[in-house]
Amino acid sequence: MDQSGGQIILNAAAPQIGDRLSGLRSAEGSYSRRFTQSEEFFLELAKHYEVPPIAIHHDVNRSQPAAGFLDAVSLVLDQITPEIAEMLCDLQFGFNPLHPASALFYRVLLHNHQRFLYLVTLDLSYRPLLHQVIEQGSNDVAPRYRTNRVFCAVDLIPLREGLLVEQSISQTWIGETGRGYITQGIWIDQDLNKFLTKLFLAPGQRIYPYYPFHTKFKAICFSPLDVSAAFRERSVELLCAARAFLLPRIDDILETLKARPFSEELPLFGQLRQQLDAGWHSVWSGIRLRPYLNEQDMKEYIVEWQ
Repeated sequence: MDQSGGQIILNAAAPQIGDRLSGLRSAEGSYSRRFTQSEEFFLELAKHYEVPPIAIHHDVNRSQPAAGFLDAVSLVLDQITPEIAEMLCDLQFGFNPLHPASALFYRVLLHNHQRFLYLVTLDLSYRPLLHQVIEQGSNDVAPRYRTNRVFCAVDLIPLREGLLVEQSISQTWIGETGRGYITQGIWIDQDLNKFLTKLFLAPGQRIYPYYPFHTKFKAICFSPLDVSAAFRERSVELLCAARAFLLPRIDDILETLKARPFSEELPLFGQLRQQLDAGWHSVWSGIRLRPYLNEQDMKEYIVEWQ
C-alpha cells in the first residue's frame, strides 16, 4: 500500500459492496492461518472459490475502480464471506489505483484520543504456482482461476489526522552494494522487524515468519493472527503498549542496526529485554508455526494454537 508524504491512498468506493459488508455478522470462520516461504500471510478455506478475470492495468489518475473489478470483488465476497465474515464485518470498502488487484477493507479506530487505521488488504492477483486456471488470460486481463486461499494482510497503523500516518521511523536505507546495473540498496527494515518482534517474545521462542510488530509507512504497526472483529480492540491495546515502550528508544535501535545486523546478542537488545515487562511473553506463548511442504513441494507454515 503506497502512500505519499505519509498519506495513505485509500479512496472510498462502491456503495454496493458497502451494502454487502454492512449485512455481515461476526461468526467464527472455518479456515486455517498460514504463511508462504516468502512470508506472505493467507487463510486456507475449507471450500474453493472462483476469481473472475481482473484487468492487469489501471490508470493511476482514475481514483475509482473499473466496473469489472467491482463485479469481481462482489462475486468473490459472495463466495468467501460465509467463511471469513468475522474478518470483514464492520469494515468499509476502499480502493487504491496503484494496486488495482487488491480489495481494501478498513475502519478508523480510536483509543485514548489516538487514531488507528485497521486495514485488511485482499490480494486477488493470479499466482501461477498456486492457482488453478479456469479460463486463460491475456496481456491485459488476468486468468479466471480457482483457489481455496485468501492472500491478505491485516495491519493496524497509527494515524495523526485523516489518513495521515504518524511516522516514527527515520531513514532505513544505509547504502548500496554491487556495481553498475546490478547495484542494490541496503535496507535495515528486515532487521528492524526482527528486533521489534523478538523483543516481545520469551527467550528462545520462534514464530518465524510471523512478525506481529513491524515497520510500514515509516511507522510501528501491528498485524494480528486473530483477524476477527472481536480482537480489534485488543490489537489496539497491544500496539499502544508496544509503542509506549519503543518510541522513546527507537532512535537508539535504528542507530544500532545501522552499525550491526540484528542479533539477540546485541547489548541494546539485551538491555531492552531486561527492561520489558515479562508479561509480554504470555501474549504469543501459545502460538507455534509448523513448517510443511505444499502440493508443489514449496515450504509453508501453518499457525497452530497450543
